[in-house]
Amino acid sequence: MKTDATGIYIRDDNGKYRVDSMYRGFHITGTFPKGTEGFRLAKRYLKSEKDKINKGKVSKERKTLKEVYQYIDSRARNKGKKKEQSTINSDNIFYKHIAKYLGKDTYMDTLKRQHIESFQDRLAKDVSEKTGKPLSVTMQRKAIELMRRILNTAYSCEWMGERLAGYLDAPEQEGKDPDILTEEETEILFKQAEETFYNTPNRLGVLALGVYGGLRRGEMCGLQWKHVDFENHKLFVEQQKLYVGREYRITDPKTRASKMWVPMELELENILKRMYDRIKTIAKPEHFVLTKRKGRYTGNSVCVQTPMYELQSLSEQVSKKYGIEIIVTPHKLRRTCGTRVAKKEGIQGAADHLRHEKPDITLKRYVNHEAMQEERLRKMYPKTKQSVEQKGA
Repeated sequence: MKTDATGIYIRDDNGKYRVDSMYRGFHITGTFPKGTEGFRLAKRYLKSEKDKINKGKVSKERKTLKEVYQYIDSRARNKGKKKEQSTINSDNIFYKHIAKYLGKDTYMDTLKRQHIESFQDRLAKDVSEKTGKPLSVTMQRKAIELMRRILNTAYSCEWMGERLAGYLDAPEQEGKDPDILTEEETEILFKQAEETFYNTPNRLGVLALGVYGGLRRGEMCGLQWKHVDFENHKLFVEQQKLYVGREYRITDPKTRASKMWVPMELELENILKRMYDRIKTIAKPEHFVLTKRKGRYTGNSVCVQTPMYELQSLSEQVSKKYGIEIIVTPHKLRRTCGTRVAKKEGIQGAADHLRHEKPDITLKRYVNHEAMQEERLRKMYPKTKQSVEQKGA
């Protein structure tokens, strides 16, 4: 139990908090599970009151900007190891921008709000030393993220008496259309994968599960034959394979919404049937769809990096045979699937197929709007392209 001027709060074994405090004139009391609205409001009040109490409170030990960054860098390097004194990573380009405008020997307790706002304004007008062009939004965001971490660390260690991180506003990220495979690129990749299907069936399986199923890389590796329902034309995403703590583990999918049935399109179903027909006499329900192919068949799952290696090898074969360089990754296949489904069923249909909790994520990150616009124009004017070609001929 912790008691101070702001109230009383107790954490039990179930992760619930009992809060007794005031917030905006309302008396908040009771037991709130972590993450609920009542707990969030109470915690915000406790934090604001703590800031009032600790405002101006500074330890006798003073730290410069360079020393705080060195403290953060040392903790990051020695996480899980024996603590050692590490030298500061002065090559960090984001730290260079911070030290350039605020000064690496500036004491943290001397910084004020106007210094932080001035730093952000000057950072927005800064240019790159290599290219001479203004800093990109991504570079600015990373520099501000590091500065926010330095300020929060200094405040929590009482090396400064005011929380200044709240005055930092990261610039909005530039809108970028998600990168997907075109219809021509997809056709070439499938054609090449078909030619090598006998020796490397995993290659065609990864391509089909990504383009038609929209599965993530770990979900591909964790898919078993018991999850594939050929009768009802669907497959169940129940687990994924990850590399955690220097070992491979079978865990639940990325989100709760990801654990659900996915409809199998005809192209995906045909490819999976061909893969199953090769080993149906010895395959068991608990065997994995993507299996190791060296030596005797065991039904064991491939490693998590295998989908990347298969697609990379496929891209190299296409480059040698057709002279076309196609960059393809498992996540690019997933975005291609989202765009393809969105053309047929709309954004909500794509979100359901990719198992997203919110359609906004699908719209922003998994749908190529240029391809969607071309599809709309094609439906609105189906004979325009054909008539133009006839006139040209």
